[in-house]
Amino acid sequence: MDDKNTVFISYAREDASSAERLYMDLRKANIDAWLDTKCLLPGQNWKREISKAIKNSAYFLALISKRSVNKRGVVQKELKQALDVLQEIPSHHIFLIPVRLDGTTPEDMELQDINWVDLYPSYQKGINRILDVFGDLEKAPLEFRETNEGGKRAPIFYTPYRCFSEFAKDFVSKLPSSAMYADPEYAIYLTYATTHQDVEMPQSVKEQYPEKITVVLQNQFKELEADDESLRVTLAFDGVGTRLSIPYESIIDIAVPAIGVRMQQMVV
Repeated sequence: MDDKNTVFISYAREDASSAERLYMDLRKANIDAWLDTKCLLPGQNWKREISKAIKNSAYFLALISKRSVNKRGVVQKELKQALDVLQEIPSHHIFLIPVRLDGTTPEDMELQDINWVDLYPSYQKGINRILDVFGDLEKAPLEFRETNEGGKRAPIFYTPYRCFSEFAKDFVSKLPSSAMYADPEYAIYLTYATTHQDVEMPQSVKEQYPEKITVVLQNQFKELEADDESLRVTLAFDGVGTRLSIPYESIIDIAVPAIGVRMQQMVV
């Protein structure tokens, strides 16, 4: 496969799970993506290989977040190298695509002149926009193998979530900001530990549920907001609108009975 057919993914280590998710979604779409954890072989000079991969890539995806924008090190070197490559490309060609993981605005002036794509609040809309750009790339079918067998691509291995709180964050981020369900019986049950130090709720409610509480997102919730650490939502308690702040780490059970789905945090 021609190296000019690859898509390079640059990211801060703190955003590794987002980078791996993006990598796998590109590979499932038969796009030949390049991610260091998937494509570097043991013993390779990683600095040289990364530099070569950037120069020979067809596109460069720069994952932008509050964790990466001010971070020093490799991620900034990769971005500067991509900007150098961009100077050698005709102005009407797309090469560098800033991909925002949150509401952070890129500080580099060069990036502010490039139209970026957001993977929040709708990841699917964001990935679809990215795939629209890659229509000119030759397809590279995804292969599942147990060993590398001397090839340049590492075996496909992907854990979508490293912990239950990551799943909870991803699940909540896809919910609407207020109830809009056509089926009045459709409901989402969230059980979380009220003992978590970052839980915010009225003292009267906390006294009533000193260890854990199950809240129902049905047809009365509103103002749902999800950031990197927690969700905030307004629910009715005894007919009174109450603002809650629920850290993802405190969530221990998510259930949607209408479709037979339940996910629980495993206690080991």
